[in-house]
Amino acid sequence: AYPDTAGIVSIRHAAPLSMNPFGEWTEIDLQQRILIVGASGSGKSSTQRVLATPVILAADADLEVWDLKQGTESQHYEGKADVRITNADQARARLKWFMDTELPRRAKVMQDLRTSTWPTSMQHPDRVVMVDEGAALVRELDDDELARFFTFLEQARAFGIYLWWATQFPKGTNLPTELRSQMSAVVALKMRRQSESRVVFEDLTKEGWTPHRLPGKGWLLLLDDEHQDPEESRAAFIDEKEFRRLKPWNPTPVVEPVIPPMPTYAPAVVTERVSADMDEAVQLTKVPAQSAPADLAGTAPAADPTPELTELSVPDAIRSALADAPAAGMSAAELVVATGRGKSQVYAGLQELTDDGAAVKVGRGRYVLANAAEVSA
Repeated sequence: AYPDTAGIVSIRHAAPLSMNPFGEWTEIDLQQRILIVGASGSGKSSTQRVLATPVILAADADLEVWDLKQGTESQHYEGKADVRITNADQARARLKWFMDTELPRRAKVMQDLRTSTWPTSMQHPDRVVMVDEGAALVRELDDDELARFFTFLEQARAFGIYLWWATQFPKGTNLPTELRSQMSAVVALKMRRQSESRVVFEDLTKEGWTPHRLPGKGWLLLLDDEHQDPEESRAAFIDEKEFRRLKPWNPTPVVEPVIPPMPTYAPAVVTERVSADMDEAVQLTKVPAQSAPADLAGTAPAADPTPELTELSVPDAIRSALADAPAAGMSAAELVVATGRGKSQVYAGLQELTDDGAAVKVGRGRYVLANAAEVSA
């Protein structure tokens, strides 16, 4: 089951979302505005459960769900989300509460602590507002109410409130520019038409951001600050029974514990799951988590000694791999295999090398050393 509740989960930890073709987990930062799109049957609801799970279990975050289909889509979140909005009148009242009461309260907390950053903690938890099928909300709110909602969207992130917006109808009328422009991450599952991909990714479709071409259920593309190249990956999977067994964090101590690092996820222990709900999905499993501190009111266990690093830096490892590369160069994915480093590390290393002029991008998504490019020219 995911995650192991013996450990302490924090929204500040990047969470596993999907697995790339190299058997590595693709992780996503949960402290951002996330747009989740996908046609009916693409696995969108299951992916929402994967995203919501670490928030439900987090010691420093709360979840609420807005489902304007009379709560039919959000019934699995009962007892996990501390607020469920199921009709337009409740949504209007909740929006008014946020703007008139909650945002000013959070601003006062920040002023009292003399900080310009929301102090995410057990005492001051983040809040994720997940809107399930946002098209219904857009249809129900009038122009003035939508303007107020967009104002809330613009301001909320600074106060530790993050909006996740899910829809299976990615059309211009359902995804206004005011909303799309505020989203810092897009999780795109399979769509039916090229026109829908263009609504979500606009001009980026020319660079390969084409979710209408994904193989099928459970496959997705992730775009955010850490994932700038289109890479297909298979969504992690948590079925409804497992999800219903999740229990939100319920702290008893007054003194806040130190949250340990998130456990690592080992591809070697991942098992395939065949499911009528998502036949292309991967069951999310991992190495057993670290145990929670024996005394939550005390200090965290002493960390293991840091081993002495003797391996090459990531840029040097990439430079070494490119030195033996064929004339056509190597892609980022090939460099991940060649260097044995994580995808995000390779992307950062390539950025450093290209910024320094040590490597150049040739063709579509392939890299060579600068001196090799000069010889080729």
